[in-house]
Amino acid sequence: MKVNQMSIQLKSGRTIISNCSFSLNHHDKLAIIGEEGNGKSTILKFIYNKNLIEDYCECSGTLDIPMEKIGYLEQYIHSKWHPFGVMDFFLYDDVHKDPNYEVYNEFYKIETLFKKYNIDLNLLKDNRTIYNLSGGEKIKLQLIKIILKNPELILLDEPTNDLDLDSILLLEKFISTTSIPIIFVSHDEELISKTANIILHLEQMKRKTEMKYTYIKSDYNSYISLRTSLLEQQNMDAYRTRKEKDVKLQKLKHQHLLVENDLDRAVRNPRWGSLLAKKMKNIKSQEKKIESLPVVDYAQPEEAIHLSFFSDVFIPNGKVILDLSNYALKIEQKILSHSITLKIVGPKHYCIIGKKWNRKNNINQTNLFFT
Repeated sequence: MKVNQMSIQLKSGRTIISNCSFSLNHHDKLAIIGEEGNGKSTILKFIYNKNLIEDYCECSGTLDIPMEKIGYLEQYIHSKWHPFGVMDFFLYDDVHKDPNYEVYNEFYKIETLFKKYNIDLNLLKDNRTIYNLSGGEKIKLQLIKIILKNPELILLDEPTNDLDLDSILLLEKFISTTSIPIIFVSHDEELISKTANIILHLEQMKRKTEMKYTYIKSDYNSYISLRTSLLEQQNMDAYRTRKEKDVKLQKLKHQHLLVENDLDRAVRNPRWGSLLAKKMKNIKSQEKKIESLPVVDYAQPEEAIHLSFFSDVFIPNGKVILDLSNYALKIEQKILSHSITLKIVGPKHYCIIGKKWNRKNNINQTNLFFT
């Protein structure tokens, strides 16, 4: 597939990407990375069906996609599927079309994939509605539906959202081993580093007033290493060009002061004063030329938003800021976590008891944080 001169601009005026061209072949895995709100999902929708973004974007460019079967996993499953049962979800390609009963011929394959992705087979038998499933179950069902269609191109929008570790590892293996070209959006650096061989990095610079993108055929770790080296080199060049400019200006400033002093003493010698005036004019001309010399800008990479508090905020000693005891977190009647205890007491002694997932070692660590 080929993308030629892709340009996407929000109708609010902000440019997401401009004149970007690339191609994708078998075994290629393109990861679109960048901070939240930079338009990663919008680019996926443009490739899949630009009608999905025409309400809020102006877009141009041509797509040469010879594939007839494109699998597209949305970041969030569309609400139009919520009333459908799990089996019905596989029977219908679209909510407005007739069911495809040939899917029953692949029921064994569906059961196999359910077992592979650790999904309860009772979801099929009970035909439970999509609305009542967890986020992870919805992601897995979408993946299975895509796999069943034997796609020639796959688009994945943050596929690891809500997935458990075993499912993420299965997804990594699928992306790595399949010959099907895949374009995916993810913030999971481990997934990207293990699967991607092409990177498209979207950045919004200078308070989102200037768009920048980097397209490189490289694995993620090599790209990050190269990017770090380039940023360091840019900062070194920025320092060097400014230093050279300052040295030249300091020399001229010294000459400027000397000539000014000589001019003060040349009041009674018009001929000498005329020569000094010419010299001063020449120095000022050189100063203007040096001041107009371009310098390399310091690197200003886009950074994630960080939340911080003023250090001088006063909290009385022993004041209870937050006290949760035996607290349960749930969505409607579905309990996500229970028996949560969280107590924050000012100013120095507060702790959070919670779980931290260590993906590398596949364990849950219980941590006690003191601040």
